[in-house]
Amino acid sequence: MSSHASGIAHQVSSYYKVEPAELPISCPRSNEEVASLHPRVYLSFDKQGQTECPYCGARFELLKE
Repeated sequence: MSSHASGIAHQVSSYYKVEPAELPISCPRSNEEVASLHPRVYLSFDKQGQTECPYCGARFELLKE
């Protein structure tokens, strides 16, 4: 059996700029319907203020205050 399903998850991605006041950040975002997407996960930012959803590949950038 191939790992084709994992490749599908990363075909669709979005980019979000996040204000510090919006923390904590989850994907899907709190204003999105979860049922048709993937399980909600909370994300941590790296030292450069970047993170990526492991399910859909959406990328997030934490803006500086």
